[in-house]
Amino acid sequence: ITVTFADGETASLAPVAACATRFELSGEGDRAVAEGTRVVIGMGFPGFAMNEEMLAAAVAHELAHNLLGHKARLNAEGRSKGAIRETEREADRMMPWLLANAGYDPAAAAVFLRDFRPASGGLLFIPGTHDRWKRRVESVEDELPAIAAALSRHGTADWSKRFTRPESGASAR
Repeated sequence: ITVTFADGETASLAPVAACATRFELSGEGDRAVAEGTRVVIGMGFPGFAMNEEMLAAAVAHELAHNLLGHKARLNAEGRSKGAIRETEREADRMMPWLLANAGYDPAAAAVFLRDFRPASGGLLFIPGTHDRWKRRVESVEDELPAIAAALSRHGTADWSKRFTRPESGASAR
């Protein structure tokens, strides 16, 4: 669009693609959840006590669910523990890509999973729908060489072009 100012000067503005996810704080609860188009974070979410990089990792995990269309996938395929576990694996793997794109160290995703796992397995994530913590850390760490290579070759770690989904082996798009 072109904007004309009172003095007659004009400026042209081009739209910029932005994240289609809204982020909302909820007055209730202690979880962060992805709802397809929103990430809703309860005011009691333990991530608020973490440093910025760790909170970013937690939010990146939830954002990954929305970017990868997990709600729609689960609605279409059913919400078995196995299906949910697959979406959780994929969100874990995308976490470091999103961190890299936001200017954070992508390895913070592994630190988050390693250092902030709840003793019960249930404070941040629901038990039975996620892999064991060690495996989750390994899957994140497995992404780090691809991210480093993308940053080295292209200057960015554009997940939309380089993140592969196991079910198709194709890029995320």
